[in-house]
Amino acid sequence: MSRDSSTREGDTEDNVELKCEEKPKKRKRKRKQPLNVGELKMLQYHQKHSPFITRAKDEIVLTDAIKEHLSKLQGTLNLAGQQSINSTEPFDELTEGCNEEGCCKLKDCHILNASNNFLTSIFDRKIINPRNKAIIMNYDNKDYVIPKKSSFVVSEFRNWVFQCDSLGEKYDLIVMDPPWENKSAKRKKSYNYLPEYDLKKLPIDKILHNGGLVVVWVTNKQKYLEFVRDVLFPFWGVELLGHWHWVKIGVDGDYITNIYSTQRKPYEPVLIGRKVPKLTSCEKVPENRIICSVPLNQHSRKPPLNQILEPFLPRNPRCLEMFARSLTPEWDSWGNETIKFQNLSCYVKKEVA
Repeated sequence: MSRDSSTREGDTEDNVELKCEEKPKKRKRKRKQPLNVGELKMLQYHQKHSPFITRAKDEIVLTDAIKEHLSKLQGTLNLAGQQSINSTEPFDELTEGCNEEGCCKLKDCHILNASNNFLTSIFDRKIINPRNKAIIMNYDNKDYVIPKKSSFVVSEFRNWVFQCDSLGEKYDLIVMDPPWENKSAKRKKSYNYLPEYDLKKLPIDKILHNGGLVVVWVTNKQKYLEFVRDVLFPFWGVELLGHWHWVKIGVDGDYITNIYSTQRKPYEPVLIGRKVPKLTSCEKVPENRIICSVPLNQHSRKPPLNQILEPFLPRNPRCLEMFARSLTPEWDSWGNETIKFQNLSCYVKKEVA
């Protein structure tokens, strides 16, 4: 028994020595896959627009006023160059809305005032602040800042399409940031995306004045850019006027990500169209323009456009933001999270001298 045991041990040692002498196998290099159609289109898009974006961005951040502004932000921003503010919890009632009986009409119109701002329900209701100053609204034991002369509806998409006609409003400007489908949203489950063709259900032609503007935030995915430009705008009777870009920079004035990255670009497109026929004598919308800002840390928070778009609108315009997650003074807003970032925890009190 002992002999058999020693023989096996020797065999094992010989095998180990033989294995050590063997040359390690070379790993086969993975063949680099050629770019697919979408990636080729994205590369062509970048090559077309990046020279203007870089030149315009540099002209902006090199001005003394912007340098001074960015230096003041140094103390309030983290290392990623993004503002550190508290984000609010999502609403517990977001699944409310459509039921087996069909879509829900607007229940009523609630006007806020100093003594009537405690709400037990906000869904499928139009909430209005008619005052010329912001007001604090309490809902679900949380306080929300409602800007002056603003209104909002919290509703899901199917209900909103059904409710539009009952609002009885026509607008000079409609801004929307649709929840475009993408791999990151699916993986992180950060929001519920909407199939792009559902956007054709929005009655833009009914609620937009002739000559009114439509502004649509789009991702860098060429499929969506082409869909808005070639399908949505013609379907709504809207002529494309401007192809702008939001450029995201840090407090150092540089891009937040490498502009040559093949994965994530430091800019996002925004398409601007006007409903024909044009009946206003407003300033002409530039074909190319960039909006430069330091992004907030919440996912996909866009910069406000009210002052930027003011020259291209009539006096005292009626404005609506769709898929909103915050409110704008003197605007109407709709979405299933319209007051998400109006929570009082998102604000810092400023002492007035």
